[in-house]
Formats: sequence, structure tokens, C-alpha cells
Amino acid sequence: DEQVKKEIMKKAESIYADAKKGADFGKLASQYSEDRYTYLGGGELPEFGTGKYEPAFEEQVLALKRDGDVSKPFASSYGVHILKRL
Repeated sequence: DEQVKKEIMKKAESIYADAKKGADFGKLASQYSEDRYTYLGGGELPEFGTGKYEPAFEEQVLALKRDGDVSKPFASSYGVHILKRL
């Protein structure tokens, strides 16, 4: 449903704004993430190489050039994501 997608993206934009203002990314992930594999670990993914995730996700990962960089919210077939390079 398009209305639900808009509401999810609006919430993600709010979380992104908090992250850019310096809010603890791990706490944000623990509070808002619905990914059962990562939210307990503060949103942290294990190190991975190319080909593990869908190309749109990996492109966003590779676009983060410096530690601490945060991606704008983006959608994949799994949902809406905000990434932070550690």
C-alpha cells in the first residue's frame, strides 16, 4: 500500500535526521529496527563481501566512504534501510 510506504519513509527520514544530529546509531537501531538479526546488536551487520545482499543495498554500502558516514533512507525488497559505516 502506497500510504503505508510513505509513512514508513517519513519515519525513516525522522530517524535519519536524529542520526545526522549525533544520536547514538546503535540505540536508534535497537529502538526502531525490525530486522531480527541485527536490532539486538545495535544494527551492526557482520563484515561481508559483494554478492551477499541485493545490488541496491550493496551500492549504498559502497557509497559510504568514511567511517561515521550515514546513508539517507532507501528502500530494498526487504524494507527501508539507513546505514552507517563503522
